[in-house]
Amino acid sequence: LKKKVKNSLKKVAQDLIKLYSERNSIKRDPFTVDDEIITEFEKSFPYVETSDQMKAIIDIKKDLSSEKPMERVVCGDVGFGKTEVALRAVFIAVMNGKQAAVLTPTTVLSYQHTKNFRERLEPFGVKVENLSRLKSKKEIQILLNDLNEGKIDVIVGTHRILQDDVKFKNLGLLVIDEEHRFGVRAKEKIRQIKKDVDTIYMTATPIPRTLNMALSGLKDLSIIKTPPEGRVETKTYVSVFDQNVIKKAVEFELKRNGQVFFLHNRIQTIYDRAEWLKRLFPKANIGIAHGKMKPKQIEKVILDFIQGKTDILVSTSIIETGIDIPTANTLIVERADLFGLAQLYHLRGRVGRGSVQAYCYLLVPPEISKDAQKRLDAIMRLTRPGSGLKISVEDMQIRGAGNILGVEQSGHIKAVGYDFYIKLLQEAINEEKGQIKTEPIVQVDLDSYIPEEFIKDPSERMNIYMAVSKAVDTEEIEKIKDYLKRFYSGLPDVFNLYLDIEKLKRALKGTGITKAVIKKNTGSLYFDNQNPPEPDLLKELLKNLPIKRLYPDRLEFEVKDNIVNRLLSVLEMNC
Repeated sequence: LKKKVKNSLKKVAQDLIKLYSERNSIKRDPFTVDDEIITEFEKSFPYVETSDQMKAIIDIKKDLSSEKPMERVVCGDVGFGKTEVALRAVFIAVMNGKQAAVLTPTTVLSYQHTKNFRERLEPFGVKVENLSRLKSKKEIQILLNDLNEGKIDVIVGTHRILQDDVKFKNLGLLVIDEEHRFGVRAKEKIRQIKKDVDTIYMTATPIPRTLNMALSGLKDLSIIKTPPEGRVETKTYVSVFDQNVIKKAVEFELKRNGQVFFLHNRIQTIYDRAEWLKRLFPKANIGIAHGKMKPKQIEKVILDFIQGKTDILVSTSIIETGIDIPTANTLIVERADLFGLAQLYHLRGRVGRGSVQAYCYLLVPPEISKDAQKRLDAIMRLTRPGSGLKISVEDMQIRGAGNILGVEQSGHIKAVGYDFYIKLLQEAINEEKGQIKTEPIVQVDLDSYIPEEFIKDPSERMNIYMAVSKAVDTEEIEKIKDYLKRFYSGLPDVFNLYLDIEKLKRALKGTGITKAVIKKNTGSLYFDNQNPPEPDLLKELLKNLPIKRLYPDRLEFEVKDNIVNRLLSVLEMNC
């Protein structure tokens, strides 16, 4: 299976390297990224930039001031200021005489981006227009002519922008929001457009360190981890379904002139639930949105909510992504036990986008499954803004990887596991570049594992094995060991030995020792022909180990008590 996945990844690695070298060979005139008007625009931002936001902006300026077209991924949790980062790039492009296109997966999102872009850009004389199916044929025709003649600086829209009748006078920048939500055809069209155009991808999908490492030097990543100043965490409550809880929560929100999301995920009974709410709150305007409605109907309902014409939006999980309504700060989720962790996290991200205290009520039946309880416990713990980057939910990571790599590889990722897949990708990229790195091999004939009687839950044991396998160095394994000691009293010897062997694997890196074999009575350390161990390290090994013989290519020693520990202490001292 590993071989099969590795072979398929060679093609991915080749494509990535080819794309990278193609883009490297394209040149364009560098942009002016700092002048009086750009500085004035930056000062007009009404908030204080976070350090991560600032770093992303500096990265983008660096990209735009070079001769090479930019291809940068900006990753950050919902509401962490990715839009402002994109706005800075758009403004620079327009001030350099270029047009910019902002591509969104949904009409509602394109409407919101248009609103935000107009607020920030129009005071500086930048013309922003929206291209989506909310416009009439006549309006679209006028808009297309203006775009072709260069009368429009920034066009925001759905995949309608990718159609053949859309012609630009001088397109210089493409901003793509959540690319993984576009279809294959749209992605192909994006590839054709962006060949010599500066491109920014915005995504809220977590990009773990493993993927970041694999892609460093192939794609440029800016990760925004810090929440904006004044962002307060959403207060989250789990409760059995109770009319009084709902009444209090909704009344409180409506009294402070806010709006409420009420999530009822069954289309068959959604109208009954809306009627029930109407009886509870006769003065409130209630809207309904679900997946079986026509797209135009859904858009109208959601736009009414955005514009404040509706007080309570009763909907299915179609509100999961892409809606940003600062005045909606109470979310009530019915049957929260039926949602996955990633879904619950995204749903809760619909509220608490500003500095107003937001509330999320997760309503459940009296009896729920153990797994559902675990998910709810996790969502209660992960309340800090930015936890999205910490939730290593497999499906989110898979989507993230596919999105950034531009490949549909989820079958392979599921087969070998996300982290192992990325490790194989790293190897494939290194091989294609001719930088083959071999990891030291450790073979041990001693009992080393996590005993079943010590940790009975198999998924708990698997989680620990996975955490240890992901550790980059001996320090990380030591941290895991300290963490385990806090939760479990007295780690068994075989468990301690397993952790020490894992430390040994990391400690051997870069020492000139390619392989360590430890059997019942004899152990051997094999040397790298090209880069053998340094004389000082050899001296320490000879001094501290019960040596049997020293050969030109290896060292043999007796296996006595604590041999792994003794070997480790020599290597760590040498480091």
